[in-house]
Amino acid sequence: MNIMNFFSRKRKYYFIASVRDAKQEVEDIIKKAKNLPDDYKYENHDSRCWGFFRSKKKAIQAVTENWTDMNEAAYYHYVVIEPHYEGLINPIIGEEMWFKAKYEKRTDSRGEYNYCVGYEPCGVPEWAKQTCGWTIS
Repeated sequence: MNIMNFFSRKRKYYFIASVRDAKQEVEDIIKKAKNLPDDYKYENHDSRCWGFFRSKKKAIQAVTENWTDMNEAAYYHYVVIEPHYEGLINPIIGEEMWFKAKYEKRTDSRGEYNYCVGYEPCGVPEWAKQTCGWTIS
């Protein structure tokens, strides 16, 4: 069987994950840590999968409208939609869609804060260019 025929018959699903770059936070922790090897590496990104849709349009709507508070009180500034074919987990490289949080100032009894009103399309953040599989971690 031709491999392209195999994939063309499989259903595509659009998985959604919030993504965070914690580089500075991790670097500060490592500086304070004692007895770490000189070549110590720590994954400095964090992601959380929220779900998936059969419809690309519905996945985009869920992100742009920030369904289920994917921002989690400004913890996750980015969201990625990664398409996967039905079956084994294998994101389709090159078709992922990135979004960045949109904030507006709000005030309550505790004072002023930034509230995520949704996400808007953006390019792949520099720190994320060599990584895929955000939605399955």
